[in-house]
Amino acid sequence: MKMVMDSSTLISVSSNCFMNVFNRYCKKNNIKPIITPAVYSESISRPWHIKRFELNAVRIKDAVDSGLIAVAVINKQIAFDSQRLMDLANSVASLKQRNLKIFHRGEAEAVALAKNISARVLAVDERTTRTLIEAPQSMQSFLTRRYRGDVVVSQEKAREFQEEVSDLLILRSTELFALAHADDCFPPDLKTTPKALEAALYAAKFGGCAISFKEIQEHLKKQR
Repeated sequence: MKMVMDSSTLISVSSNCFMNVFNRYCKKNNIKPIITPAVYSESISRPWHIKRFELNAVRIKDAVDSGLIAVAVINKQIAFDSQRLMDLANSVASLKQRNLKIFHRGEAEAVALAKNISARVLAVDERTTRTLIEAPQSMQSFLTRRYRGDVVVSQEKAREFQEEVSDLLILRSTELFALAHADDCFPPDLKTTPKALEAALYAAKFGGCAISFKEIQEHLKKQR
């Protein structure tokens, strides 16, 4: 199964020291993680010389070099679709008559790639992207809180975008951690205990993954 990853999820897996767990889970379930050149740039090339983020870049590059994660070649069709999706996403919401930049190159490439190679899963942690894909009806309230202003959302544009991605299953790093825990892929890094899963989910949340406390408790209940 092909799984396209955005940099937000990839960085969450790396920063929480779950690359080995992720590797075991992918091998056990015959999953092939794929990233785009833009995601490679966001997660490896750009942070490579930034001391604060250098370790993550090294870990992710090691995963690419070892063959765990593949880097896709962007052809003309994917490039065209990427630009079209980015333009569409960035026309959904506006503040003071100026369009808000919701989508960046990495996210747009990831979605376009997933559609073009018939990938079933798109892994993305970033909340704005996930809200646009999964719950466009809540975009206005969410963006109004984020930007502290009267954000106007075109529901027509939001629906048009959602139709483009309706066949994709969206996973966050937290879902990947929970699935890996259920498949007993934590050892030997961690024991397969409820406490280990709880710690992993909260680490992802406080690292930037868009997941609520209620959702974490729901994950933990399923493991009991």
